[in-house]
Amino acid sequence: CLSIITAQAMKTIHIASGILMGFILLWVGSIASCIAILCQLNKKMETPKVVYSSEAKAGNYTSLTEAPETEIT
Repeated sequence: CLSIITAQAMKTIHIASGILMGFILLWVGSIASCIAILCQLNKKMETPKVVYSSEAKAGNYTSLTEAPETEIT
């Protein structure tokens, strides 16, 4: 009778520890993904300089679709 009780207790402990390990893995995975997302957001992205022209203000947008003559560095 005692061996059955201990076997049942061990089985319950194994199930509970498996569930706990699953929750811990989900928690650690979510923390790791949050850190990765924050690191990606922290990277400085190169944004092109905005150049305003009088033609664009007047409504002539054809110059905006043409390739730029000089390279912006």
